[in-house]
Amino acid sequence: MTAAAAKFYTRHGKPAVWTPAAGSAVDCHVFINFDVVLQPGTDAQVWERGTTIEGLLSETITAPSRGDTITVEEVVYTVQELIENDGIKFTVQVT
Repeated sequence: MTAAAAKFYTRHGKPAVWTPAAGSAVDCHVFINFDVVLQPGTDAQVWERGTTIEGLLSETITAPSRGDTITVEEVVYTVQELIENDGIKFTVQVT
């Protein structure tokens, strides 16, 4: 599954650069989803719309965390929250 996922992301994903808050930049491929309905946390009652980025852990080694940046086509997105890490891919909410 990982080899197939890597091939899919490389072929169809957008080239990006993940820059950890403390560390070196890493080239990767991502999918950006705009206008996603984000489920509120335990303190929120209103759902909101936002942007998420999905990428492969095999390219980044670890999932991005709050404060990291992901640059796609000269647009810099700042990671706000890790939404999912299933051991193969990650999904983060960005602004």
